[in-house]
Amino acid sequence: MIPRERLRAILMNFADVPDRDDAPLTMDSLALVQLVEALEDACGIRISAKDVTREHFGSIDALLALLAVLETKR
Repeated sequence: MIPRERLRAILMNFADVPDRDDAPLTMDSLALVQLVEALEDACGIRISAKDVTREHFGSIDALLALLAVLETKR
């Protein structure tokens, strides 16, 4: 599983990273696409379009939960 601090470091390239991991993430659509590609590369996984939702990408905690599930499906 990707460490929380590594995810935060990746996110800093694409979004304003909040202090709290349950706080909302804000990014535009281009940044979201670039983030998905960066996470796929960093984690060795595929993120399907159906998983790119506000529910999964709305906070660091939500994103970590999604990545944990996807990593178990590798």
